[in-house]
Amino acid sequence: LVYCEAARYESPPVWNPCYNIHIIPNRTETYETGPALLDWVERSNGHAIPDDHTLVEVNQDSILLRPIDALTHQIVKTGIGVAQKAPLNLGWYFNELDIINPSKCVQGCAETAQANSGIGYPRAFTLRDWRMLAPLWTDATRAIKRKYKAKGKNVPGDTDQISFRMATLYSNLTIVTTSLISVTNPNGDDEDEAWPLAGLQARDDPQSLAKQAESLRGRDPPL
Repeated sequence: LVYCEAARYESPPVWNPCYNIHIIPNRTETYETGPALLDWVERSNGHAIPDDHTLVEVNQDSILLRPIDALTHQIVKTGIGVAQKAPLNLGWYFNELDIINPSKCVQGCAETAQANSGIGYPRAFTLRDWRMLAPLWTDATRAIKRKYKAKGKNVPGDTDQISFRMATLYSNLTIVTTSLISVTNPNGDDEDEAWPLAGLQARDDPQSLAKQAESLRGRDPPL
């Protein structure tokens, strides 16, 4: 999913012929995954993918430890998804309690929040479950943004994570978490990247990272 305001934007080439790039239109909120996913499942390739197929959400900066096909095949089915385990942080729930609707919680709000506050990404669900989550995620994203803008405050940088967890309160999904999918920082918070654990310095040395990216242009993808 790529957001761009340029009218004649040309998407970059992709390495795998099975991949495609969905350009998110200007009407969709910038950089927010929930609204972008909703646009994709309703108006793009996602609309045609069968309900029982698995979709994996992978951020562009995720460092995968292994191919995740085996995990998804073993675990994912309708009503059950899998996600990378993130540091447990229940603070979001208490911060956003004023906009959480208890009547919409499928189970107890606090209990579900506790269970799902360690959900990170990548995460995988069937298309049927993503179609159910997408509007809930979008509504939660917009509710958070409205709240902070009304108060004249900056929208939290981890709104994507907060709104996703909020959306799970209104679903009956079981989400299995594992540390086997990607590199994460077990002692960090939601915004801490795990690049240093892999010997990289994405935050500390962006120029070095840019040079690495430039050196890879035109090459075959790494195995």
